[in-house]
Amino acid sequence: GPSARAQSAVRYCTPYPLVTLSALFLIFIVLVAILAPWISPHDPFELQPVMRLKPASETHWLGTDAYGRDLLSRIFYGARVSLIIGIGAALLSVGIGMTIGLIAGYMRRVDAVLMRFVDGMMAIPNTLLAISIVTGIFLARGGFYLVAATVRRDRERNVGAILAATPLSKT
Repeated sequence: GPSARAQSAVRYCTPYPLVTLSALFLIFIVLVAILAPWISPHDPFELQPVMRLKPASETHWLGTDAYGRDLLSRIFYGARVSLIIGIGAALLSVGIGMTIGLIAGYMRRVDAVLMRFVDGMMAIPNTLLAISIVTGIFLARGGFYLVAATVRRDRERNVGAILAATPLSKT
């Protein structure tokens, strides 16, 4: 029969179907991200202007984007980026939190100052605080000019590639 460990897992999963379903979905996403180079049907970065905005088909299961790139392949590779950023953010926050916690645990005065700071932060609604922090950081780094320059560069590059591959009509 099944091993004791497998029986224990089944006993745990049965009363919590939402936890089980969520864990299976997370495992699926992680596997897709890890296996993306082997399971992607197309190169997610290859521009194919002739294939732009095509609907779902046998060759492109989810269709193509405005530049002719396969959407399914881009989703697979996008999962890799999302997981790396998520895991990196979690590890960074754990590292910072542990460091601050250790310092506060050993120094009473630092603990008192940190507690007043945290009390003040808890008084501000989370969404408002997040918007304020992101806006402040973005504007402090010249964010508007960065976005404008990036959009302008990408638009010029991609429009040129699309026009080069699009036959002119004979009118």
